[in-house]
Amino acid sequence: MICNLFTKFKQHISNSKIYCLFILFAVGHIGLYAQGYSVSGRVVDGETGKYISNAQVELNNMFNLSSSEGEFQFDNVLSGVYELIVSAPNYLTERISFSVDNSNVKMADVKLKFSVFDQGIGIGISDFSLDADDEGGSDMYSGVLTSTSDPYSQAAAYSFSPMYYKVRGYDNEYQNVYMNGVLVNDLETGRAVWNEWGGLNEVVRNKITVDDFTPVDYCFGNIGGSTKINAIPSLIRKQTKLTLSRSNRSYNNRVMFTYSTGMMANNWGIVASGSKRWSEEGRTEGTFYDAYAWYLGVERKINSSHSLALVTYGSPFRRGQSAGVIQEVYDLAGSIYYNPNWGYQNGEKRNARVRWSNQPMTMLVHNWNISEKSKLQTTASYTFGKFGRTRLNWYKARDPRPDYYRYLPSWVSGQNEALGNYIAQQWENDNTKFTQIDWDRLYQQNYLANLSGKQAVYIIEDEVTDQNQFNLASVYNYTTNKTKSTAGVEIINYSARNYKVLRDLLGGTHWVDIDQFSERDFVGDSIKLQNDLDNPNKVIKEGEEFGYNYTLTNRKYNLWAMQQWFLPRFDFYVGGNLVFTQYQREGFMRNGRQPERSLGKSELINLFTYDVKAGVTYKISGRHYLLLNAMVGADPINLRNVYISPRISDVLSANNLVTDIISADMSYLLRFPNLNGRITVFETFFHNHSEIMRFYHDDLRTFVNMSLSAQDRVHQGVEVALQYKINSMFTLQGSGSFGNYRYTNRAKATLNFENGSQPDTSWMAYTKNFYVSGTPQIASNITLKFNKNRWFVEAGVNYFDKIYLSFNPERRTSQAIAGLGEGDPLIDQITQQEKLNGGFTVDFSIGKSFRINSRYLSINLNVSNVLNNTSLKSGGYEQLRFDFENKNIDKFPPRYYYMYGTNFFFNIAFSL
Repeated sequence: MICNLFTKFKQHISNSKIYCLFILFAVGHIGLYAQGYSVSGRVVDGETGKYISNAQVELNNMFNLSSSEGEFQFDNVLSGVYELIVSAPNYLTERISFSVDNSNVKMADVKLKFSVFDQGIGIGISDFSLDADDEGGSDMYSGVLTSTSDPYSQAAAYSFSPMYYKVRGYDNEYQNVYMNGVLVNDLETGRAVWNEWGGLNEVVRNKITVDDFTPVDYCFGNIGGSTKINAIPSLIRKQTKLTLSRSNRSYNNRVMFTYSTGMMANNWGIVASGSKRWSEEGRTEGTFYDAYAWYLGVERKINSSHSLALVTYGSPFRRGQSAGVIQEVYDLAGSIYYNPNWGYQNGEKRNARVRWSNQPMTMLVHNWNISEKSKLQTTASYTFGKFGRTRLNWYKARDPRPDYYRYLPSWVSGQNEALGNYIAQQWENDNTKFTQIDWDRLYQQNYLANLSGKQAVYIIEDEVTDQNQFNLASVYNYTTNKTKSTAGVEIINYSARNYKVLRDLLGGTHWVDIDQFSERDFVGDSIKLQNDLDNPNKVIKEGEEFGYNYTLTNRKYNLWAMQQWFLPRFDFYVGGNLVFTQYQREGFMRNGRQPERSLGKSELINLFTYDVKAGVTYKISGRHYLLLNAMVGADPINLRNVYISPRISDVLSANNLVTDIISADMSYLLRFPNLNGRITVFETFFHNHSEIMRFYHDDLRTFVNMSLSAQDRVHQGVEVALQYKINSMFTLQGSGSFGNYRYTNRAKATLNFENGSQPDTSWMAYTKNFYVSGTPQIASNITLKFNKNRWFVEAGVNYFDKIYLSFNPERRTSQAIAGLGEGDPLIDQITQQEKLNGGFTVDFSIGKSFRINSRYLSINLNVSNVLNNTSLKSGGYEQLRFDFENKNIDKFPPRYYYMYGTNFFFNIAFSL
């Protein structure tokens, strides 16, 4: 069936067929009505008896939130046996089995047991998810994405995350995250930037996540799922809480404090929260972490229908970055925690690559309860601020990186064996003059340049992005006993100015703003070497901008609607989404390489795209369900991939700026008093995808942009989740995903020389049947949970396999194997994709909570990778260069990332 859908999709589905799809699901329920019954109840605190509002209540894969009085209700429920799942932040999830026997059911109060821990995602694991940096790896944990009770979703959010696991192999851009109703994904990369609210765990706990595109009441959804974070005072429990933490991960220390009044008798609610996370050095050598976070929310309940909330928050941070290196360097260093980005300066470690951010957000949220059946939420938000990262730059000088391949024993020994052995010995002796950045030498070189009146030869530059974004979103929900209508509008205006700042002259006197590669390639041409043609040979001092200066703008106008029908035997839904996107570049420097295409506003790019989705649930009985979902759409490529070289021109990267997507999945669910499970098969096709890789090409000795366009790929696989309640104390969970994510065609590769020294070169990359990299395609977990008398213990085993390196398209061309005879074994060595070894890890958590009068104390410890498996590579990438002359694949070996060894997070919290 899915293949047939794709065939139609490739033929460009006509408007009439889309219209018929709407009609089919709109009328498909005719004649299917039978008598159903209602199930209602109330959620309360098990100790105080107080109502719990906004608790998530699940019945037969339908979701509700409890009202301000703790009440919930489901309609059109057939006779049968069911399980009700109720969860709320800081409470244990409660599961209740019951029967519907030809009458409405009024349940006894659902009493939730208080716990400082979030049991839905593992003990004390409320703030870890990977945040990848531009080298392709990560060294920071923050904000887990899920609050669902599905074992697979729990494992994907935490247990699998150290291996950079991606649900269904999708990039993060295919998961939408909403904060109080507005989209908070970065409009340039498409990804949610979780560190923008890192450290604010207590105020962002109230969230709902789905891992697919099934209907939700706050957005149209995306193929990778969506998350709704509710962070307004009325939805944050009344509390005064202090949390202290200790860890050996990215940071060592954390302190958080939150004060929440709840909604007071005067109809006001106030929440204030703040945190500090820091370490002088993280688990990886030479890194540091320095982060603050703050939140302030004020809400006024105007009357029974209207409330207004003003929320502002921010999470500024600075942290030293790490980098992946080749295996030879790991072996020489004798540690998987080796980091080439730092060296000693005046006896202290200094990292050349520092990532930083300060982007606060303010939002105004209006909730209007129009009637018992209809609600409208409108949110306006504004975020601004800067983020960036520092790096070394140099002019006509020796490469300062200690892991540069020409400095390593393997390279040097080919020229001088004795010298190569000497360098290897220095690595063995941990001589930081060889193994790390030699800051003293950089300062010495700049001192010598000063004596002759020359510019600095080494500097620290800061690549800065200054963002401004305005969001306006409004969502309307209308619910009856048998239907639910949802519609929304989103308006987003995003702009980001990109430029470089000279942060540190490293003892030098000045820097001249020219392009040294153009100076070399265009000898005597005084035009092409200028970064700023209107200010030629501009002398730059510390704190001044240079290099490039341009703004990228993205405007989105989104209109969507969803209709659901709830019937005794069938549930249907159908939805549509229309998006109008505008892209534009404006340059503020006239660049000498592109004087006609660099300055001023570019042509405005207008893109109209759509998404259509539909689904049906067949209720075989109160214990067995079948679900089918399908989605067809087209998405604009991310803003960062629109322009081939935005630093110097407005030239587009590809003719096609839209990726076509078709996706479908089918699930079987079972619900028994002690056993719950799900098995899902899925298949998604991406057609005409485009992306850009930007890097310094060592052979060509210049910066290049490699674009891959007209890419097709398929993501198909099976997801399994099982949970068995052994008895009142023990629960056994198992989950796994078995994927096959592959490229299905030969992409078009284009190499663009940023300085224009050579014309663009295009070729076909033989990437058909290559695996999608960046995630294990097999991941599984088994976890045993114990819960009694406020003791919580979990032990889990994880297994990962089918992990592939990101590959260099240039190695998969006819040029790369030119001159090799048929059957030459080098052909396979050059063209094959490297597969990393799979492996097991073990995780363990233990915690205890105490109630002392009306106060609570909780202590918990989480230990990941208990068996200290340090041989498991979590990912990596091939270097984007190749020895075309000698066909030596070892000349530029891949760079790898390793999973952390045994690491822990200890947490103690006081709640008043």
